[in-house]
Amino acid sequence: KSVAEAILIQSSLAILRDADEEDLHVDINSIGDKESISRFTREITTYYRKHINDLPAKCRETMKRDIFSLLGCDHEACKKLAIECPKSINFLSELSRQHFKEVLEYLEMLEIPYSINNTLIANRDYCSEIIFEIRRDNPGAHPLAIGIRYDTLARRLGHKKDLPAVGVSLCLPKKTKRNEILKNAT
Repeated sequence: KSVAEAILIQSSLAILRDADEEDLHVDINSIGDKESISRFTREITTYYRKHINDLPAKCRETMKRDIFSLLGCDHEACKKLAIECPKSINFLSELSRQHFKEVLEYLEMLEIPYSINNTLIANRDYCSEIIFEIRRDNPGAHPLAIGIRYDTLARRLGHKKDLPAVGVSLCLPKKTKRNEILKNAT
């Protein structure tokens, strides 16, 4: 199971490099299984409630809809709080911890450099376990790839049981005739 994420990351990197993307960096995190997500949600909610007065009004409203969205908020106050907040990997069940460890071991075997990014969180309604992003080394750069494991999605859509699944969305630069002409001219 855990090899699926590693292969997906490796394939995504290859596609992006074929599209002439350079200086790529992988950020990865895990929110774990249902049990792990539940424990983490309780802890992060308690944390942000303790710091509610430090949040801008807009972010307080966001917190009511989705507590996880505060981890990716660009507001300075939210960024500071996100650094100090509980980390999802500290709440992983034993099975989720093992899964995460195996994915990281595969990445190391494939010599894919990565960083654990504790603020990397996906929608807990359909995401489980691993989340990753691939971006240029520029910290402000938009992600070129976002990948998740979504084992619980099939059941949510009416299937009788969970189905193991991983996926990635790639953002490839649009190749236009003008770009090709400029590229060939230089």
